[in-house]
Amino acid sequence: MGPITIHLYGLTFALAVFGGFFLAQRRAKIYKIKKEEIENLFLVALPTGILFARLYHVLDYFPYYKQNPSEILAVWRGGLGILGGIFGGVLGVWLYTKVKKLNFLKICDLLVPSLALGQAIGRWGNFFNQEAFGPPTNLPWKIFISSENRPAIWSEFAYFHPLFLYESILNFLNFLILISVGEKLKQYSPGKITALYFLNYGIIRFFTEFLRWDTAQIEGIKVAHILSLGFIFGGLFFLRRSGIIKGR
Repeated sequence: MGPITIHLYGLTFALAVFGGFFLAQRRAKIYKIKKEEIENLFLVALPTGILFARLYHVLDYFPYYKQNPSEILAVWRGGLGILGGIFGGVLGVWLYTKVKKLNFLKICDLLVPSLALGQAIGRWGNFFNQEAFGPPTNLPWKIFISSENRPAIWSEFAYFHPLFLYESILNFLNFLILISVGEKLKQYSPGKITALYFLNYGIIRFFTEFLRWDTAQIEGIKVAHILSLGFIFGGLFFLRRSGIIKGR
């Protein structure tokens, strides 16, 4: 648009943020929280989330950025690690609630459905940038990846698993689950919807990670698998502690 360039990756990210923000504002009255608090929360949590999402991505692809340090800040080309973004966003919310003396877990319960919805929308940014795809496939829903975006080991292949689409659908299902059971879990102490989010997303990321070829590993073990297991067992621990899950 004249001298202004609008990147589809950035536009998708903006839509994801707006969708999550709009949803949180609509649900604020359920938790008896003022809409103005939601605006302030996003102004704090969004920058910290983006910062840590980028940091996680750079560390994930450190060998590349070590050779190309000038591209570390080029976020318009893609590269926001959601696992880092979750940590940064939670950190921003925690800092805000500490200053404002609000119930941290209650705020998290309000925000996690927005986070799941934002993830479902934001994954389409990977489609526009031709990233976050899986191994080659001939399935009917395969997607074409241009030669410059294919890994060397699959340079002879043209069609791949749309991993971004799998995660988008699963994150949207997570969003629906959190919305539908949210009212039932409100009878328990705050934090249970948040625990359910981490349990669900941990399962989603753990299994979809098997289709990823481009994420960091330590001694042959994927870092995302380790973090996903932490999400799963953390979510199970807090749900059991609350009495929602019985037995072992």
